[in-house]
Amino acid sequence: MPGACLVPVVILSMAIAPDAASLVSKLGSGTEAECIEAADRLAAIGREALPAIESAMVKADAPARARMLAVWETIQKKAMPRPTMIRLDEVHGPMPEVVRAIGEQTGFRLAWTTHHNVPEVAAGPPGLVPFWEAIEKLGAGPCFFHQELPAVRYFPVVELGASVPQYPTTTDGPFRILLHGLHESRDRLLIPGPWIGSNPLNARMQIGRSATMVEQRFYLDIEIQVEPRMWFGQVAPPRAIEAIDDRGRSLLPHEDGDAFPQMSFLISEGSTQGHLQLDLATPEPSARSIARLKGTVPVVLQVRRPLPEFDVPLVGPVGRTFPFEEVTFTLKELRDDPQALSVSFEIQANLEKLELPPKYPPRLVTSRLGSLADHQVEIVHPDGRLLDTMAGSGFININGQGRRNYRLNKPGGKPVLARFRYYRMVRVPAEVVFEFRDIPLP
Repeated sequence: MPGACLVPVVILSMAIAPDAASLVSKLGSGTEAECIEAADRLAAIGREALPAIESAMVKADAPARARMLAVWETIQKKAMPRPTMIRLDEVHGPMPEVVRAIGEQTGFRLAWTTHHNVPEVAAGPPGLVPFWEAIEKLGAGPCFFHQELPAVRYFPVVELGASVPQYPTTTDGPFRILLHGLHESRDRLLIPGPWIGSNPLNARMQIGRSATMVEQRFYLDIEIQVEPRMWFGQVAPPRAIEAIDDRGRSLLPHEDGDAFPQMSFLISEGSTQGHLQLDLATPEPSARSIARLKGTVPVVLQVRRPLPEFDVPLVGPVGRTFPFEEVTFTLKELRDDPQALSVSFEIQANLEKLELPPKYPPRLVTSRLGSLADHQVEIVHPDGRLLDTMAGSGFININGQGRRNYRLNKPGGKPVLARFRYYRMVRVPAEVVFEFRDIPLP
């Protein structure tokens, strides 16, 4: 008799190559023993089994869907911190065709943007190569992430081949780290204190200075990119583990428990690339280079579950609530104008259910909620098509409260029928490790 079976987190050491679709069907209709065996074998197949699981979940009943989701999450949690492996021996020819073939292998949205001097690529040696290393081997190192609307559904297109200078680069798992530059500044402040300024949380604070003073800073500008199959965000301060100049002197900065250098381009955790400034001690005048530099950035990786937790018609009355375990949405405005349908939600998060790390900076709350509003909410047509939605206005604060406004365009002024969807995330903590050598000083 088919029954709900617990799916243990078991990863087999060797993956047989069974038909993933037939294994998924056993999760829906098999005996308990067949469910467990199918779950183990699907987990062993890994990422290649995800499309079959996602397709079957759409029509499965609730018990079968729960079993499929458990296997899907097991595969994702194991795969997310690991690089996507590709076969360069299976791709050759003009670079645009090679880039397209790699996109088909990985499921990524890739584009070759240089139309002059298009190189021919010979087939590489047999074996698997991590995605970012393959990009480097192809000579397509510079790349940009181009977000196409609608932004909430699709990961960005990665544009390869742009003619920009090549930065020093290193890779770590699914991450690619680029060193954009080193900066040294020395400022003399001529106005004596006390001053009234703002801390990183925009709270007013008094800065007591009785005389003019000099401020000096030396820092690195680092860009972090992640494979375009997931998003990531910073969850703790970056740290320089080793920094030594060419004379053997340490450049590690003094510890500052209140410092939290924030990725300037990571507005929310729904990002695939971000810039980070990492402070070091100012080098001595006799130093000519940084001989060795190694550091880490604690992050969280996340992907969205394939099916929504909630899918309901977007209708009034105003004040209607959509409660979930980690957040509650309240419909504050639903205005139908001739050109657009305007929708506004009030957001109230349950911080205890938001999967925050034990010690987190307050700004992480706004980051997590920004990701929630941008990537966990969809407004769709009743047939499932994502509507042309302009989102982004609103606010989110460190107490887990916010508001998000959406504007749904009405082509030709026709009425808009819409549904509200909410998805949950699968999150995995990770650490970006980077290392550079022989960096010339300014």
